[in-house]
Amino acid sequence: MSRQIAQTYFTSCPFCEYREMFSSESAMKRRYVAHLYAHERRGAKNGLPKGDGLGCVLRRLADHVRRLEAAPYN
Repeated sequence: MSRQIAQTYFTSCPFCEYREMFSSESAMKRRYVAHLYAHERRGAKNGLPKGDGLGCVLRRLADHVRRLEAAPYN
């Protein structure tokens, strides 16, 4: 007897310990984008790092988003 396994989506924040599993891609993206915007708001409220600090954070975020977008195809 065979059983179908439901597809799940896993998110992991590069800036904190946030990890969560979702049953749909749209729910995952909606919740994860909200989580990243919360980091951005906190950073703006506390003053963003200057120079290479900000560039490094933005590069890490861009790499993380690229991996997230490519994940369904791997």
